[in-house]
Amino acid sequence: MNRFHIGIGNNSFPLIPGNDLRGCINDAHQMKSTLDAHFGAAMDERLIENSTRAQFNEAMEAAIAGAATGTCDYITISISTHGLIYGTGTPDNFLQALVFSDFDGKVGDGLLADVAFKAFLDRIPRSVGVEIWIDACHSATATRAIGLKSRSLISPKFDPTKHSVKPSAIRSKSRTPDDNIVVWSACLDDETAADMWSEPLKEGWGAFTNAFCSAYDDAGNGATRRQIMSQLLLNLLASGVAQHPQISFQQSATT
Repeated sequence: MNRFHIGIGNNSFPLIPGNDLRGCINDAHQMKSTLDAHFGAAMDERLIENSTRAQFNEAMEAAIAGAATGTCDYITISISTHGLIYGTGTPDNFLQALVFSDFDGKVGDGLLADVAFKAFLDRIPRSVGVEIWIDACHSATATRAIGLKSRSLISPKFDPTKHSVKPSAIRSKSRTPDDNIVVWSACLDDETAADMWSEPLKEGWGAFTNAFCSAYDDAGNGATRRQIMSQLLLNLLASGVAQHPQISFQQSATT
């Protein structure tokens, strides 16, 4: 396997004070370690702490180029950051986006809308496998219990009693034989993703990423995704987190 890996961990958001996270950089490193242990070291890798949207774009372009030339046949992408719901001008057309460290509070270069993410994925040939882990939330609910910080930024114009979120462009229903893209998500669209912190250890981590890596490490290489998901759910329950991770499938547009 010739694997290209992109790992994004965003703790710092200097243009929106008061919204820093504590576990996303650790998530990026933990996911890299877990994937390296199971697949071997990636043939090319972009591990970016506090990534800007432009840095992510560059990493995606490099991965797409490797896929197009046959240099890589498997792309892994982990992203731990804030999630955001924002409006596009009509009540029934709010979109989901991932937030990068250069986000300034306005819809622009610091956001990656799911439709923009899908546009990248559609350029990857179907002969190349893609697996994505997103530890962020696209929630319209309040912050979770004391001790857990939500990875969510909510548009002040979004009202869950009046508006709806368009189904994520990077999620589909059940898997078909032609699907080459697998997406793991930390939670449902109406839930928060927990950013956890240990005061004694002075260390933070994402509840989903930690639960996934532990489940994958315990299950071993022969485990199915269904088996890993079952253990992941048990790990989250044991940690006192009520979010519901999802796994979905799609195929890229390029044959």
